[in-house]
Amino acid sequence: MNRLLKTDSLELFSIIPENVPKPSALQDGESPIIAFTPNGVGEKIHIATVSSSTSDLTLYIADPSHINTPTAKKIAWGQSGYGKIQALTFGPLGDKLAVVCSRFLYILPFGTFMKPSPGKLSSAKKNVVEIKLPFFMSPVSLCSCIWWQTGLDRSIIIIGTEKGDVYFIDVENKKSVHKVQVHGHITRLELVPDDRQHITYLLISARSSLQWRLLLDVLDIDLHMTFSKEKMLELGYKFYGYGGMCFCKKYIKSILHTRSQPSDAECEFKPRRFTNIPISMSLRYQSAKGCHLISGVDKADLSLKIYDSSVEHHPLYVYNLPAWTEHLVYTDRLIFCAFPSKHVLVLANQLSEKDVNTQQQTGYVIHQFDLGEDESIKYMSAIKFPVTWHNELVETSSKQDCVSSKHTILDGCLLVTNRRMIQFTPEFSPEQLFLNWSTSQTIDVERLHLLAQVTHIDFLNLYLHSADFHLRKGNLEQALDCLHYSKCDDNSKVSLLYKYGEHELVVQTGRDILEHSLTQSTSCRTESATSNICNMVLSSFLAILEERTDDSAFHNEFREFLLYNRSYSLDQAMKLLCDKNHLSLLLEISLHRKFARSALEHMFSLGKITPSLLHAHVENSDFVSALGSVASGSIAYLLNTEDFCTYLLNTNSIETSNLLWLAPRLHELDYSSLRLLAQRYHPHSKFTQSSIKFFTEYVESVSAQSYARFHQVS
Repeated sequence: MNRLLKTDSLELFSIIPENVPKPSALQDGESPIIAFTPNGVGEKIHIATVSSSTSDLTLYIADPSHINTPTAKKIAWGQSGYGKIQALTFGPLGDKLAVVCSRFLYILPFGTFMKPSPGKLSSAKKNVVEIKLPFFMSPVSLCSCIWWQTGLDRSIIIIGTEKGDVYFIDVENKKSVHKVQVHGHITRLELVPDDRQHITYLLISARSSLQWRLLLDVLDIDLHMTFSKEKMLELGYKFYGYGGMCFCKKYIKSILHTRSQPSDAECEFKPRRFTNIPISMSLRYQSAKGCHLISGVDKADLSLKIYDSSVEHHPLYVYNLPAWTEHLVYTDRLIFCAFPSKHVLVLANQLSEKDVNTQQQTGYVIHQFDLGEDESIKYMSAIKFPVTWHNELVETSSKQDCVSSKHTILDGCLLVTNRRMIQFTPEFSPEQLFLNWSTSQTIDVERLHLLAQVTHIDFLNLYLHSADFHLRKGNLEQALDCLHYSKCDDNSKVSLLYKYGEHELVVQTGRDILEHSLTQSTSCRTESATSNICNMVLSSFLAILEERTDDSAFHNEFREFLLYNRSYSLDQAMKLLCDKNHLSLLLEISLHRKFARSALEHMFSLGKITPSLLHAHVENSDFVSALGSVASGSIAYLLNTEDFCTYLLNTNSIETSNLLWLAPRLHELDYSSLRLLAQRYHPHSKFTQSSIKFFTEYVESVSAQSYARFHQVS
């Protein structure tokens, strides 16, 4: 083995030995006669086996969605006089069972025989369909059969004999409708559809290790133009892309429409050998990864090769296999292997892929199950579980602190031995198991990554989920580790830290992210994400400043961030700075970023404007302009006389209302201020002492006239 994980490290399955009767007492060394429901997904699995000594037929119903004892029913077939059973197959829905004997084919209604009544064939004989076969088989020989539901919905039983004959028996018409022949004793028949459901062929395996492909039916689609584009335009239709109206007609070409000896035109319906497959490789049909696939076990190099259904191209996947693999089941994420040495291994697909650069010789084993000394495997089949399989787990986990909303359901496996049935059932949701491990105090990263590789789960998102949990619990170190391994985007990382009030980390991480993006010529981060990061950094700065009010160095860092960063929201910055009473900084930033008017309006609406706040910027022309436009310039009246004089000197025009406010305060102005005001009022006159006198008299007269008009109105 390459590596064998202990079951306490990665135990994904519970092994359930089903307490059922010995399955038909199959003896070691004999080929079992057994049938499974084809490709049942989350439904009850129907199983049929035949006793090698008494020819009794035993029927089972196993429900993968419930861990309980399968229902079993034994039918005394050997005493019925129908003859020895030589092959079994279920219908596509599992409701009918085809039983092939030496001279006759019988169609049994499965549900009727499973009713709680004595297992006598005579009681249900009227429901059995009997079809005479066009050939005779020796009672000691075995054959193979498969139920084919054609594209035209005909029920055909395909029987392969030890002489290499393949018969097609129509269930409805009760007669043989076609026959082909290959060389060798046929041991297995499998139906293989393509992924588009356009082609179905029969995979024929013989004892001589030869295999054939026999095309059964082909769906052709004929597109026929009914109206031209010009005609449809005349009728008022508009076209986007291909013009014209067409209809499609489906044609099904079937092997049943050909003769037993196909002509040259019908040669595609002849058995064809797989010329590109070595004779040492055994092909089997597999349904996995949402596709119809063909698996090939190459005994020469101990590998499992997975092809598309056509087997015309190079393999899609190549996996290492342990030596002496006897039975194999391929699923989406796992490979179940059985060995003559009486044990079953579960391999991880991704970790078992063949690597030409390494000397790895076997698959990656995650689970091993040993059989009894006198026990041998007769049959293996993949079983799928319903989407509600982990519902009970979700309900029991809802009381936990960290629960996954998504659960991957691994495929299981059902084994039939000469003593019992064994079901490999997924015991855990991989996502929930990942969260259980990643939310512990000690995070085993190697173990987590191994689980993610084996089960193909979205571990990056689960790491983010775990980081949320650790932050909620105050485990900062573990949270940062989970954030690192989650490889989440910068916005998600900062948002999660901000959500749980880790403001120091938000400021540090956010500024590092922003500085890093500035040093790069291009950035994949969107503008909205960058803006969101800046806004969170801004809020965290303010939260820290509430506790570090005397930290001038940190205050300067915040000031530089606001001055030289252009990505944060101005509205949010204005509201936050105003709410936290960083008014002087707000005015400075507003002048730098050209939104002084909005800042003054917001401050005025909250009543947070003071003369001392305005004093520092009264000589700034942009500030004066904004000051005069807010509340009809009335905010300027909060200034002291000297600042108001400065404000007037920086305005474009001196309003009468400003002179009225200035009139009773002229005596507070010094000579130089009066001189500048007078010169501003008479810019073209030569300055003299009389101009100041004239200006002051004018201001006083305007004030007196306004006062007189006020009394007349009142």
